[in-house]
Amino acid sequence: MSRREFLKIPVVLTASYAIPYSFAWARQVKPRYLILVELNGGNDGLNTIIPFRNSLYYKFRPGIGLKEGEFIPLSDQFAMHRALEPIHRLWENQQVAIVNGVGYEDPNRSHFRSIEIWDTASDSHEYLDSGWLSRVIPGDVSHDDYLVDGIVIGRNAAPASGNGMRTIVMNTITDFTKQARLMEEKSKNTDNPALVHILGVQRDIKFAANELEKNLHAKNIKIPAFEAGPFGRQLQETAKLIVNGTAAPVIKVSIGSFDTHANQKGVHQRLLNQFAQGIHAFQNVMREHALWNDVMIMTYSEFGRRVKQNASQGTDHGTAAPHFFIGGRVKGGFYGEYPSLSDLNEGDLKYKVDYRSLYNTVAVNWWNSANSINVKSYPAFDLIS
Repeated sequence: MSRREFLKIPVVLTASYAIPYSFAWARQVKPRYLILVELNGGNDGLNTIIPFRNSLYYKFRPGIGLKEGEFIPLSDQFAMHRALEPIHRLWENQQVAIVNGVGYEDPNRSHFRSIEIWDTASDSHEYLDSGWLSRVIPGDVSHDDYLVDGIVIGRNAAPASGNGMRTIVMNTITDFTKQARLMEEKSKNTDNPALVHILGVQRDIKFAANELEKNLHAKNIKIPAFEAGPFGRQLQETAKLIVNGTAAPVIKVSIGSFDTHANQKGVHQRLLNQFAQGIHAFQNVMREHALWNDVMIMTYSEFGRRVKQNASQGTDHGTAAPHFFIGGRVKGGFYGEYPSLSDLNEGDLKYKVDYRSLYNTVAVNWWNSANSINVKSYPAFDLIS
């Protein structure tokens, strides 16, 4: 393991950290934050943004198709799940962009492989060993201007791994700082390269924890609890970091599981409601502190669901799905193209937008980064003012 690779602290600490060796600590700047939201498990796009005028939708989904009263119209053809009502209010303020038909060529329906493809920005049969964020960060400021390059709250740090990314993984700020203080100091007198690496990572973990505590104590701005389950608590920690001045261009959170093979309607409604309530509480705090224009939320998920419902009133692993950009500088509306329900690929939606166009939208139009993921092949969307 090299000094720039991730190190997982033992599970007895009840949290994991991932910090490459030797931080270049310097001044901090006010970044443009990307809040990356993983819809873990494969969110059903057809019941998130609903083609409610299309008779094929109800033919394929006689039991789980959403009917009048269960959705909010966005146009004369498409609607939003009613559980997303707080997101709809942002849509009305033109601060929600919906990119339809997002997927990739020759899709993989395995949770593990497909999320790996999304995390690394690879082709379907290509294997890469670094996360996509490591190839587009830094953006418009120097790498050394950030406290860290990424903070992952909860699961799956893969998008922010490799290529020298300085990433912290935590459950809560309090847990992270408390467990960092409990790390036992070891002797530096060793010739063992592996032990030298471990000691170096431990020092960096403690340094990162100290810097976070300094930020929090300096401003000491309290954030009210978010009533949106575990996802709300992750966004509350996110708000706490941003409001108290932690400089990190990306903070990743997750919600799920959206793997709704059975009894989908109730589970999906609950998860979408938690997602919407969490985003609503988060944007309220950002507005209160005049930070809403400095953050942009982007969703992603390993795949959508099959068009046709299964015998268990659920849906199986599919392909393309819509995704959201949300923020004060987002130019709201529909982007991409909604896949046809009459032109399927073996029962699945045909993708219209390669998912890497979402990443280039962040890199080129949000961070003004000189780096992109082949922007000619995967053009960025003009959805940021």
